[in-house]
Amino acid sequence: MRKETHIAAGILISISFMPKISTFLMLNEFFYMFFYIQLLVAGTIGSFFPDLDLFFKNWKYHRTITHWPYPYIFLGFIGYYLSIPLLIVFSLAALSHIVLDFFNPSGIPLGKNPFKKKTSSPVCKIKTKSWQDFTLFLVFVALIFYRM
Repeated sequence: MRKETHIAAGILISISFMPKISTFLMLNEFFYMFFYIQLLVAGTIGSFFPDLDLFFKNWKYHRTITHWPYPYIFLGFIGYYLSIPLLIVFSLAALSHIVLDFFNPSGIPLGKNPFKKKTSSPVCKIKTKSWQDFTLFLVFVALIFYRM
């Protein structure tokens, strides 16, 4: 998937998560907006965090440890049990990135070892920069505007 598609998915998760948090925290308007911005940043960073390995020139194992879903699931549980909404949104956005990459022909590691075999969707394969990728991006953007 393109980075724009991943970021749109992360923003959508942040926006979808906000109403549940605002009723829980009962924030006034200033703190609500400040917290809302923090959630958007957490969702955006989480949505492209698994591709952080692309910034290291000597790292030749893309879609290995950073695309392994189990650390993000663990972070999500920690955020849930410690009531840290930013950590929950970060981990959900990172998991959305991994789920989207599951539909890419390159796949993601799902086994015990992140450096071994990669698995991809047996039903639907969406190549990066394809029309399906662009359509998914447009759907996410439409849902973002619908939720606002």
